[in-house]
Amino acid sequence: MAVRSRDEDVPLTTAALRAAFPAASPRIVLFVHGLCETEEYWSLAARRHHGTERTTLGSRLRRDLAYTPVYLRYNTGLHVSDNGLRLAVLLEELLAHWPVAVERITLIGHSMGGLVIRSAGRQGAAAGHRWVPAVRHVVFLGTPHLGAPLARGVHTTAWLLARFPEGRPIARLLSERSAGVHDLNYGALLEEDWRDVDPDTLPRDNCTDVPFLPHANHYFIGATLTQQRDNPLATVLGDLVVPYRSAAGSGNRRHLPFSSGNGRHLGGLHHFDLLNHPEVHDQLCAWLAEPKSTTLAGDQP
Repeated sequence: MAVRSRDEDVPLTTAALRAAFPAASPRIVLFVHGLCETEEYWSLAARRHHGTERTTLGSRLRRDLAYTPVYLRYNTGLHVSDNGLRLAVLLEELLAHWPVAVERITLIGHSMGGLVIRSAGRQGAAAGHRWVPAVRHVVFLGTPHLGAPLARGVHTTAWLLARFPEGRPIARLLSERSAGVHDLNYGALLEEDWRDVDPDTLPRDNCTDVPFLPHANHYFIGATLTQQRDNPLATVLGDLVVPYRSAAGSGNRRHLPFSSGNGRHLGGLHHFDLLNHPEVHDQLCAWLAEPKSTTLAGDQP
């Protein structure tokens, strides 16, 4: 796991950070990508959406809200809990060596990146890290808080094929999924969520409820291919990867306490549109421009 700038890793020293971020501001926004992505994905379809390849969510936040965008690259094949621990340690080092005093930190995660952020928050808080109270906003873009049916479907298919001699070669191939992909079955955040689970059994939701950071505002944006999220096809297809209810953290057993007004549905978009779409830009700038109340909604849409 490393901070990236100009296609290179940036050592977490004051001199290296000053050289990589000469206009460093007291406001940091850290971008954590999703499964099989890199930091370059945050500029996806920039020319189509914005008319220039240089426009990203990070450049917009720098221009409009004086944030310094910091991009991360990490091995998404590792367990989410392992990457969460690495992120917690990285943020502690980043805070200690940032060229100017840090006023606030905003964390933005796409897909699996949001799970890594939540895991880091839990582990950083348990370790008493100084970066944790500096976080003011956490934004989840298409994050499978309750898991992804696509991951569960592959897991179940491998389990079924393994029941028959003819299907076992394909089952073994499907079972070669990374630890990170296994964690996407139900959104496992902590080691105890996977440590004693046989990866060859049918997936079950045994994941721990991890609370939000108490002093930070948390937001989510979820997309569906259909314009309306209550369309029957939206329930089946979601954004092609993550169902809207999972992105909203709204399940029967687990329900994430997003505050009223801190969630947004975008219709007619797919999972990867959320990385750099103009509607995502506008919504995040509106949320981050003003302090938000942490009063919980009685019924999160």
